Amino acid sequence: MDLNTLTRVSAVASMALALSFQTAHATSLTGLVEFSADSSGSEAQGEFWDTVGANTRYNLYVAPGSIADGNGFINHGNGAATAINIPLFAGSYTFTIVGADHPGYTPDALNLFFDGNGGSPGISVIAPIRVFGSPEPGFSANSGAATPFLSSTTGTVPGAGTLSFTDGIETVTLSDYFWERSDSANLVTGFNDGPGSPPDFTGQFTITVTNNATVEGGIGGFSVPEPGSLALLAVSLLSLCASNRAYRRSSAARKTR
Repeated sequence: MDLNTLTRVSAVASMALALSFQTAHATSLTGLVEFSADSSGSEAQGEFWDTVGANTRYNLYVAPGSIADGNGFINHGNGAATAINIPLFAGSYTFTIVGADHPGYTPDALNLFFDGNGGSPGISVIAPIRVFGSPEPGFSANSGAATPFLSSTTGTVPGAGTLSFTDGIETVTLSDYFWERSDSANLVTGFNDGPGSPPDFTGQFTITVTNNATVEGGIGGFSVPEPGSLALLAVSLLSLCASNRAYRRSSAARKTR
């Protein structure tokens, strides 16, 4: 194999390996806890909704985009199916969250948990409850000293104090959030994703995911492409190998003349 071919094959192989690593280690959104808070951001008044199921908290049901667009819930029921595990690749994601009616103390806050870590939120946000139909009141990172775990209904953990979470490969940034009592939505009960009687609480949040992964080796640095490029990389690698085989056959033929 000549030096130029070796260089090309090594570069493509390194890129493919890096892409495989990035795909295998994609950040996942694995839990949410919505809760009533005091002015410092700590839990207060005992209102909770989460994506665990079969505990004392009301369930929080999650839909991609807007329910008004006909999108159904990702999670269901009151058990294992209530949990979420949403892989996040580079891009923007909006989710609608719905929970059964509570008295509605304000402000409210949301803890987001990633990669199966239910003991420490990666992002914590707080905002006044929006009056239905009014402009969003604005939101901020929540650093309250006592916010809820996902993995337990007892004990507390400090809020993340940030709107961004980085796992070393991807950065997830929350760019929008609100929570309100609907005037008419009746999609869930406290422990099931089916209609009840009072109007529901509904909200939305938007997160943007950016890819931080780069590979730096003996042939310089390059950004890791999106997962959709994996097939192209594989084809390129096979093409280079075929080219090398043809080159070797041609070289051998010239030597025998």
